[in-house]
Amino acid sequence: MKLWGVILEVGRRDLVVSLPAGLRGFVKPEDAVDSVFCTNEDKDLGTVISADEGSNVPLNELFAEGQMVQCIVIELENVKLKDKKKPSKRIGLSLKLSSVHAGLTIDAMHEGQVVSAFVTSIEDHGYLVSFGIHGVTGFFRHSDRRGAPTMLRKGQLVQGVINSLDKKRNTVMLNTNPDLVASALVTEVEGLTMELLVPGALVNARVQSVLKNGLLLSFLTYFTGTVNMFHLDDPLPGSDWQQKYSENQRLKARVLFVDSRNKTIGLSLNPHLVQNNPPSIGVNIGELCEKAIVRRVDPTLGLLLGLEMEGGLFAGYAHISDVSDDHIEKLEVKFREGRVVKGRVIGKRVMDGLAVVSLKDSKVRQQLVSCLDVYPGMTVVGEVMSVEQYGAIVKLADGLKAICPLQHMSEFELLKPTAKFKVGKKLKFKVLTCAVDTKKITLTCKKTMVVSKLKPLTAYEEAIEGLVTHGWISGIEDYGCFICFYNNVKGLVHRTELGLDPGVKPESVFQTGQVVKCRILRADPSARRISLSFILSPSRVLELHGDGGKTVSVGDEVSGVVTHVSNSLITLDIPLQFGVARAFMKVELLSDFNGHSEQLRSLLIPGHKFDHLRVLERDDQKLIVTSKFSFLSCDFIPSDISQLNSHKVVPGYIASITEKGCFVRFLGGLTGLASVPQLVDGFVQDPFQHFTVGQSVRAQVLEVNLDFGRFNVSLKQSVCYSTDTNLIKGYFLEEEKIAELQASKADLAKMNSIDSIVVGGVIKGVVQDIKEYGIIVDIQNFKDFVGFVTHFQIDSELKVGDVVTARVLDVVKSDGIIDLTLRRNLVKLGHKSNCEGEKAGRKRRRKVLEIHQKALGVVELIKDEYLVCSLPDYGNAIAFASAHDYNIRVDPHEKYTLGQSIEVVIGALPEDSGVGRLLVLVASFSDPTGGLSVKRRKMLRKLNSEGIIHGQVVSVGPLEMKIKVGKNSVGKVHVTQVVDEFQDENPLARYSVGEMITAKILKKSKHFDDGVSSLCYELTLKPSLLGNEDQEESRNCSDTTLSTLSVGQIVIGYVKDVHDDWALLLISPTVIGRLFVLDSSTDPIQLARFQSRYQIGQPVRCRISKIDYGNGKVDLSLRNLDNSSKDEEASEININDIIGGRVSKILPGVGGLSVQIGAHVFGRVHVTDLHDVWKDNPTRDFKVGQFVRCRVLDVSRNEDGIINQVDLSLRQSLIESQLDAAAPSSSNKRPDSMIVEKLEDLHVDMEVEGFVKNIVSKGCFVTLSRKIDARIKISNLSGTYVADPEIMFPVGKVVRGRVISFDCATGFVELSLRRPLHNQQRDETGLITLKELHVGNLVTGVISHIASYGLFISIDNSKIVGLCHISEVSDNHIGNLESHYKIGERVRAKVLKVEEDRERISLGMKNKYIKDLRMEVESNEEEGLVSEQSLGTNISAETNDADEDRDLGDDSNLHPLSTPVFSVFSSPVEPLDVVLDTEENKLTDDTSIEGVNFATTNEVYESSNKRAKKRSKDLREAAIREAERKLVEGDNVPESIEDFEKLVHVSPNSSFIWIKYMAFLLSLGDADKARAVAERALQTINFREEGEKLNVWVALLNLENVYGDPPKEATMAVFHRALQYCDNKKLYLALLGIYERSDQHDMADELLKTMLRKFKMSCKMWLKRIHHFLRRGLLEAAHKTLDRALLSLPQRKHIKVISQAAIAEFKIGSAEHARNLFESILRNYPKRVDLWSVYLDQEIVLGDATVTRALFERVISLDLPPKKMKFLFKKYLDYEKAHGDEERMDYVKGKAMQYVESRLG
Repeated sequence: MKLWGVILEVGRRDLVVSLPAGLRGFVKPEDAVDSVFCTNEDKDLGTVISADEGSNVPLNELFAEGQMVQCIVIELENVKLKDKKKPSKRIGLSLKLSSVHAGLTIDAMHEGQVVSAFVTSIEDHGYLVSFGIHGVTGFFRHSDRRGAPTMLRKGQLVQGVINSLDKKRNTVMLNTNPDLVASALVTEVEGLTMELLVPGALVNARVQSVLKNGLLLSFLTYFTGTVNMFHLDDPLPGSDWQQKYSENQRLKARVLFVDSRNKTIGLSLNPHLVQNNPPSIGVNIGELCEKAIVRRVDPTLGLLLGLEMEGGLFAGYAHISDVSDDHIEKLEVKFREGRVVKGRVIGKRVMDGLAVVSLKDSKVRQQLVSCLDVYPGMTVVGEVMSVEQYGAIVKLADGLKAICPLQHMSEFELLKPTAKFKVGKKLKFKVLTCAVDTKKITLTCKKTMVVSKLKPLTAYEEAIEGLVTHGWISGIEDYGCFICFYNNVKGLVHRTELGLDPGVKPESVFQTGQVVKCRILRADPSARRISLSFILSPSRVLELHGDGGKTVSVGDEVSGVVTHVSNSLITLDIPLQFGVARAFMKVELLSDFNGHSEQLRSLLIPGHKFDHLRVLERDDQKLIVTSKFSFLSCDFIPSDISQLNSHKVVPGYIASITEKGCFVRFLGGLTGLASVPQLVDGFVQDPFQHFTVGQSVRAQVLEVNLDFGRFNVSLKQSVCYSTDTNLIKGYFLEEEKIAELQASKADLAKMNSIDSIVVGGVIKGVVQDIKEYGIIVDIQNFKDFVGFVTHFQIDSELKVGDVVTARVLDVVKSDGIIDLTLRRNLVKLGHKSNCEGEKAGRKRRRKVLEIHQKALGVVELIKDEYLVCSLPDYGNAIAFASAHDYNIRVDPHEKYTLGQSIEVVIGALPEDSGVGRLLVLVASFSDPTGGLSVKRRKMLRKLNSEGIIHGQVVSVGPLEMKIKVGKNSVGKVHVTQVVDEFQDENPLARYSVGEMITAKILKKSKHFDDGVSSLCYELTLKPSLLGNEDQEESRNCSDTTLSTLSVGQIVIGYVKDVHDDWALLLISPTVIGRLFVLDSSTDPIQLARFQSRYQIGQPVRCRISKIDYGNGKVDLSLRNLDNSSKDEEASEININDIIGGRVSKILPGVGGLSVQIGAHVFGRVHVTDLHDVWKDNPTRDFKVGQFVRCRVLDVSRNEDGIINQVDLSLRQSLIESQLDAAAPSSSNKRPDSMIVEKLEDLHVDMEVEGFVKNIVSKGCFVTLSRKIDARIKISNLSGTYVADPEIMFPVGKVVRGRVISFDCATGFVELSLRRPLHNQQRDETGLITLKELHVGNLVTGVISHIASYGLFISIDNSKIVGLCHISEVSDNHIGNLESHYKIGERVRAKVLKVEEDRERISLGMKNKYIKDLRMEVESNEEEGLVSEQSLGTNISAETNDADEDRDLGDDSNLHPLSTPVFSVFSSPVEPLDVVLDTEENKLTDDTSIEGVNFATTNEVYESSNKRAKKRSKDLREAAIREAERKLVEGDNVPESIEDFEKLVHVSPNSSFIWIKYMAFLLSLGDADKARAVAERALQTINFREEGEKLNVWVALLNLENVYGDPPKEATMAVFHRALQYCDNKKLYLALLGIYERSDQHDMADELLKTMLRKFKMSCKMWLKRIHHFLRRGLLEAAHKTLDRALLSLPQRKHIKVISQAAIAEFKIGSAEHARNLFESILRNYPKRVDLWSVYLDQEIVLGDATVTRALFERVISLDLPPKKMKFLFKKYLDYEKAHGDEERMDYVKGKAMQYVESRLG
């Protein structure tokens, strides 16, 4: 394939060429010029070598960006890109003229032709060039290149126009003037083929047709090419671009590509390309276009945009994948023409003149798009794409990659990449270098460089004396170190500036790759030299000394002053002896409590002084400090790994959390790992759920590895529990600090006044307000504080204004709240302890408080961080305990309850605690293995046990009642927990608000209301449970769950909600059942009022019909409430049940109704079961959604008991008979006729009624009941002629007839609607009856109907209609009866045959019949002659009647198998569609043979002997009788198994009879017998009759495709059997036809794939697949199949497959594509008249006169032999005769005369 392109990039190793359609190709150096100028040694260097000079010539000296080149595709290479899953195609190109000019010779060259050449030599007057053609050279003068900037070099490509050529010397003179080259046109010359066309050629073209996606142009007579929408002459065509072009419009175009293999040519109308210049795109990659206007919307491709930039308006295109980050279903809906959008240029399609634009928000907001957006020193985030030995490839953005070298992957030099670099991981980098020309970006991941805040040095000009910046050591020598900075800026640190002691070697201190901080001493940008120093300026360095000149060490306690506060960091100044040191403290290091850390951060201001800080880490510049009390209160915290001892527990904090565990940090950056199993005592799924960064912890040292400097710790509470009260002590100290900070901003007097209030003291106050969550108390003399009493701390009724004496439980200065208690036992002891002396106080205390003593505490208050407890054994002293420990953070409101007794350990007395409070430690923290004594535990269980309670009703709802229990508790009574037995009304309705009730506790839980917790009790009022003293047994009895329920159980449900079709019923507080609308009643009126019948809370007595334990669903029903059956769902529907239903579907015809009778169960109502009194179209009385009452007639189930089908009846008599047992048993019978349910109830001449089920041309079918259908032949529909059965007997009409015959074995029933004529009496009506007519009678009548096979004559004075067959109408042959006779015309006829049993008469109208009858009357000849005439007429009558009966009597003609008549089933049956090798007429061949007997009798009859005459008469009579017998047998169409058995016995090798036999059995619904017959046929038919056997196999495949179980597997089983006996190809085609007719496209697809693998060289198979796709509308798949076929089939079959595919495209595909196919053939075979003829025929059928005449014009302009031209002119003339006028015919004749004259001339 040859293409025209423009060079985008000239690299060292290849050329990048922009191709049409946005493609890119690559040219290797060895493919850039012809081989004589390229050597193998220089391929990798990207150079070519001149043969003369032998010097290396780089590619950039031979080629330039923007140069237009002609190239040819030489390879398509699969390239696996690391950022893509699927491999991409890399297009390999060649610029060698020997390839581009392949096939071009000196003979094919001509003057004015534009050719390409490359310079081979530079002479004094010009250049010698070569065209890549062996032996042909060229020359052009220097003067042709006047104005050119540079001289040409050897190997450079040029274009020129041939001025002259010398074919003898093989030399060509060129003119390389650019203007001349740009305007030179390709002219039509002899021998010009597609292979000689080159890209870039300028041609005159004419518009042949306007396509949806471009133009079809014709040029140079025989060539056609397409113009894509992107190559029109308008760079921004709108959606109406097609209106600009018209057929036969002339244009200039350039050849874009030539595909000789596929015979396609691409053209371009782009103005720049037409002028032989590359299109200009005035935008740069990465530019953001704020105003991009949508010019055209291509629904499946993208958007054409007009980019309004500073340089003007440019064309851009946004592919559909770049339109939005989200999926867009329809592009044309979201984007309209004229809409303004914002986009970013992400690429260029130079050859298309388009900028590639992305409208994605992510792209628009993207900072980095190209190398132009990247600069050295820039911080970027990239994703690791791959890790190699030399470094890592990093993706910065889509289409933008960088490399992080191995030496920059870590702080120090590495031998291999670190584990930090994982594919897909995002890391932070800094840009080292960025080369825009080579698009190479280098990154560094050295942590110091990345996080450095110092100004990066990126250029020598930026090197200012005194600047301190970071760099890395690139080399170490004895005289100093070489330092490298960004953008390859380098400097030297001299030996004297290294800061080393004399004699110390630099390599012993520093190493290559190490990041260092250095100061610039001197810089010379012009010389690119920088002198550096590792000794920083003294003004910037501060030695950290403490008091007395000692160095401040890690772990020292210092003080500091806040200088700056940010969201995450506190900056402090640490005062030292010789100055101030800068220190930093993260917010999480402020406190051991997260809440306090945030509070302190928000209150801290510059100037605040911290008196106590612990130094965590230090370096030369700064300190890291903390104010955590856990660090300040601890005497020993390790700072070095050597200080660690196993099993030692030390404080620390969480530094970071990963999936592997938590890293715990101590002093000096010492960090240990607590793995996941060592985090807590239980299972850990996610470490983040247990710990947070900065959290204070206690860690136990497990293992220390001094060699690797690593150690592991454990954070398990069981080994790291607190042994002191420092945690709660630190909390209260920080609370004091927070209160001080708040007071400093407010009123300091407020803080001083509150200090007089002592925890545990007694104060007085006035009740100010009573809330649901507690009581507000106004405390005298403390106006800024408020007292608060919870309901738990109240033991008497209070009202607003009451003066109370309360005891202080807690004081929260920061919130201004004083927690109080009004309980007498606490207030009394507190009052006495304050009023009485110490002596009296000591008498009341039973014990004295001592440190580390255990005690029993009662929880009085629960705060977020601590508990307030009273100690009963110590005079109810108030103590404070931490609610959690360092390593476990739990919600105390969930773990503790008010009044709960806990064991505590005395930690610090008030006077020693430092916070004025008694501090205790919860025993479960300090001693996990200990606990309370057995006596104490029993006491707690007694305190917490509950039983019968009394309460007051506070609210009553339909489903729940709330009860107030005590001061701070509430109880709930569910509606299902009130009564034991069913009641008609809601049991909660009897209760009222304020009523006192007694209930029993079932369960208790915690309830939160507005942040205040309270106890909530689940209660029951059931009498059966109130009397049960065993609480556990009561709870079990009331706990109704799914496991305690069973199917069939009667339960009481209370309505919770009612939807459209469902009602939700509460069976228990945890079990909800659902009641379907159809299960609620059988009365249609009640069903229609379903939603209004049920109210919320209404009790319903129902039965459980189904339990779904997996989904937790319970289905309820109101059916069979008195039935104790506990079967599954199927038992809900039984025969004779009366149930409610809803019409879900009205089936067409006489299909009846589909009725829903359950949530997922449907039944059917036969048309005969809709009403008691039948009427036409009975389904019109029903509508979808109507509720009905049904009676179940039959239920069929599968082997698992699941319902398959339910037959229902809506007949009122059947329903009432079931409801009323006293109803007579005969109520199910209709008064005028019996509904026949069984064939045994039928008898001949029995009158029955039915509904017309189906109408065919030969009769109709009637349904008598659910299981019986009957057939009525057209002759039995009426006593008179029936012109149109569909009008007289529409589907759904009620008809009454009598039974003619039936067969109980086969289910066959035949009816007649005609009344028997022999029963009529002429005396009564005065009309002629059938009995009065005899053979030979002459009758008169009127023609009532004319058919193709004869005349129907209504006989005068009777109701009889006879048939005169077309063969008996006249002595001469009549082709069209309607042209000789008219309806209503009176005629005379002779009775030829009378069939009383079938009530039919055959007539004859031949003249000889009338004449012979007159002769008989006049001459009164002998009786034998009359008998002879009678026999003869009978033969004719039999023949005529047989013709009629043959049409009607054949079951396959009368009723197609798709609508079976005699079967009791209603499933569809597909026809046995078989194309037989022997047609039906073979069965009647015997009748035609009998003519020989007539010939022999005629010879005998010629004898004049009287005896001979008599013998001849006898022979003729015998022959007539034999013919009559055979015709009668032929007329008797087989209607039973015995008839078919006789036929197959006579003709065992006839597949036609066997298949008819199968069809007959299928019509009876017996598929198994049909299979057996097929197997018999395969065994019986002679093995030589391969065609007959194939027919039977195909019929069997048809059968299994419909009746197989399952059809797919059964069909394939038969198919594989048949492959062993039949022609495989024919069998595959037959099975394909079966699948296609039954619309099994998936099976057809699979079969076609197999066929193509098996018959790859078969043209028919490929065409079958093409037709298959075309019929389904899959045009693209059909086109691809044709391409595959051309690759697989031999060359000799290409014309056939292409022409047949084109014909199929014309008929059912794309006419445009069909034309392209024909054009591709005729381009190579222009003299194939047969192809032209077929092409013309298809266009004629298509009906486009303009296109057809244009094609004729092309054809008659061909240079063909006269004989072929005569055929074409005649075809043209015939076309104009049919579609044109006289003027067009004269025109064609004139063209023919011109051709003749040209040939003669």
